[in-house]
Amino acid sequence: MLFLSGVTSLSAQQDLSGSNVILSPAELLEEEIYQNQNAVNIRQIGNRNDAEVIQEQQIDAANLAKILQAGDNNLLQILQSGGNNRIIVRQKGNDNNYQLDLIGTNSDIAIIQNGDGNSIIQQLINTDNVDAQFIQEGNNNSIEHILEGESNQSFSVYQIGDGLQVIIRQSDTPLPNN
Repeated sequence: MLFLSGVTSLSAQQDLSGSNVILSPAELLEEEIYQNQNAVNIRQIGNRNDAEVIQEQQIDAANLAKILQAGDNNLLQILQSGGNNRIIVRQKGNDNNYQLDLIGTNSDIAIIQNGDGNSIIQQLINTDNVDAQFIQEGNNNSIEHILEGESNQSFSVYQIGDGLQVIIRQSDTPLPNN
């Protein structure tokens, strides 16, 4: 099932794979961008996995979250607010999941889920200039990408095999900041 509402751009690219992320590491990890800013690197291998990341900055500051979860129950929740946000997530195998709440500008998001439960639910609220890329390879798949009150959005989705499903909701009405 594919539900699209007011999509800025959507493309399925056949040349993507878990080993070839679209956003280059050099672009995402420029050292000068992240000096004295929020940065987190998490590597969880096997068993129950679980991670929660909260990064809050002023609109002109930067957040970086790099997470690898390999095997078993996975799960990840990220909250980022600020500017120049970068998120790189790779979940390899088993129950997967990933959730993001993002408020801010100039964000790059690259999510790779290889096999098993999959799922992605992310909500971008009052954001601007976001580039999001999703790769799901095999098993139950699913993506829900909710965009509220933002502009200049670019995203691509690549899914291969099994359950598949993409839901993208977009509204050009900004939500009040609470």
